[in-house]
Amino acid sequence: MKSEIVLGLELVVCSLAAQAHVTRAWGDAELEYAADLAVIGRPVEVKDLNETNSLGWTSLKSFQSRFRGVETTFKVSTVLKGALLSDEVVLHHYREVLKWGDPPNGPEFLTFTPGSTNKYLLYLVKDSKGRYAPVAGQVDPELSIKELENPDKLVLEIRCTNSVFKMGDEIPVQFVISNRGKSNYMYEDRNYDRSGRMQEYRLTAKSTAGTILPDPRAKVPPGFGGGLFSTSVLHPGEAFTKTIPLNLWARFTGPGQWAVTGFYTHNGEDKDNNALGVESEPIHITILPRSENEMDDYIAGLTNQLAKNKGARAFDADAIWMKLAFTGSPKIVPFVLNEMFQSPDVYWEQETLAVYVPHTAEVRKEIVETASRRGLAEGLNYVLAQYGCTSNEWRWIIGRSLAEDNSACWKAGAMAAQAEPYDIFVPRLIAIATGAQDDLARSRATYALGQNGNSEALQAIEQILRDPPDEVTRITADDVLFRARKHNGGNSGGPSVEWLNYTNLARHFHLSYPANWKTDTEVLPVAHYDLVFFSLNSMGRSQFRLKELQTASNVWQLTPAEILQEIPPGGAYIDIGSWEAPWPRPPASEQMTGDNLSELLTKAVERNEKGELIRREIDFWKWDQHWMIEVCMRPHVGSGLCGQVQRILESFRFDKPSAPQNRTP
Repeated sequence: MKSEIVLGLELVVCSLAAQAHVTRAWGDAELEYAADLAVIGRPVEVKDLNETNSLGWTSLKSFQSRFRGVETTFKVSTVLKGALLSDEVVLHHYREVLKWGDPPNGPEFLTFTPGSTNKYLLYLVKDSKGRYAPVAGQVDPELSIKELENPDKLVLEIRCTNSVFKMGDEIPVQFVISNRGKSNYMYEDRNYDRSGRMQEYRLTAKSTAGTILPDPRAKVPPGFGGGLFSTSVLHPGEAFTKTIPLNLWARFTGPGQWAVTGFYTHNGEDKDNNALGVESEPIHITILPRSENEMDDYIAGLTNQLAKNKGARAFDADAIWMKLAFTGSPKIVPFVLNEMFQSPDVYWEQETLAVYVPHTAEVRKEIVETASRRGLAEGLNYVLAQYGCTSNEWRWIIGRSLAEDNSACWKAGAMAAQAEPYDIFVPRLIAIATGAQDDLARSRATYALGQNGNSEALQAIEQILRDPPDEVTRITADDVLFRARKHNGGNSGGPSVEWLNYTNLARHFHLSYPANWKTDTEVLPVAHYDLVFFSLNSMGRSQFRLKELQTASNVWQLTPAEILQEIPPGGAYIDIGSWEAPWPRPPASEQMTGDNLSELLTKAVERNEKGELIRREIDFWKWDQHWMIEVCMRPHVGSGLCGQVQRILESFRFDKPSAPQNRTP
């Protein structure tokens, strides 16, 4: 069954009157991040269930509103994410039944042939005990389950120089990719990615009991960090190699024997949305225990090497840092923290603490106490965010960082103050913005003043403009003051702002908003099953709506990276919409019994994502509809604008509908 497609749009939108549905292509990284389980397998059994489901469609003359439930069992060859108790996984999905008909623009179902040699890449979420469902939903399972193709006829073999290692060792695995086809294969030849690892070279490790080692970066949002590469050609009969540490993909929790499998993703895309890749046969390694004294000696050897390389951040120094990170030992935390205050390049230091060292209460305490005592080093604010630094802890740490006797930490402290705009920091930020010797410290402090936006901060920025210490600071102050005066109002020292009222008669709610904000009242889908019917922004952009952007051919995404492209520093955005899929949106949302958001606002916590984006989501059920209110703000947003956002949310009210709502799935 094929949907009607409108080319050139970021979403495929069909008429609601025709009971169509909104769909998009998910990126593989996004699918895996959302999945409980990602596997490669082939179908071995298919059986119909005594179950039917309308999946949100209503009956028509040519269609009875039901689809047949199906369970397909897959024999799993590789687990890319999650854990299985056996080598089989049961997929719960649906199919059409000919005599029941099918709706126009209906679901895109999949069928499987048991016993076939076709392999599939499956991204799954838990459905019920013992079975799974497609991560992108039952309506379009083909988004989550892709036939694994190898059109370039590549063959992957993995090798390991040793078969026996000790706990904490780096375990290098060599990928050998051979071209067994008749055509040249073009690929990106690179040795690093700024995200931390190259996604095209994947490894998994399984114990003799079938346990899959956890991925150390499982909770890190997906992303392509980029980096230098060259385009290479692999001619028929040739091979190329790449060595990847297994530790980037598997966290060893103890000694044992492990089966390691590699998976290489082809360059290019498939017109049928199939997955392009090839998996290896497994190799076997043994991990032996390492005594505490042996681990101490091993760590000492690595830290001594780093001491000799101090001041020269070459790739060989990064290689030593990786080995230190892979020990996963809490004993390295003091050394790593101290190095963060010594080095201008702290990528592997922050990765070590944020990703590879266990997030125990003891480790968290040591990191927070060090920051409270010494202040912030570059990159340490990111580490603290991963350990859930509290508001009170931030206030103490930033205060120490901005202290008069702590000039080495002013830059990092001013950066953190942009995301924590407390008035108590304003006097020190003024002193740094006007008197620091470091250009970057002055610039960051000036931006932090603009984000705070109180009268004292704005007056200080005006004074900087009248008597700037240098041209860079003058330009910074001019930009900050422009944004602050444009966005801040009310009590912040900026101009007074008139407030307007908006009423949505179709969905029975109203709210108030500043007259200098722009609104968009058109009902539009912005992401997969995500319908927005009202949005407003402080950036002066008419008819603006946050929606998925094309990140690659046939790939549309709405992640923090895309939001940062759309919202400038100092901007705020709010939209109000609903989840339109025929199944609940996890996690489960509360039922609203009142007519305002007061109770929900106390539970909707702001998330500060790496100091670049502040997000707040309010999900709830009302009138049998799943409502979603999203708030996005960029740092340099001042306290006045934050107050406006809060006032908008507090003004939201539901009106009693005159008749029950009619909703189309």
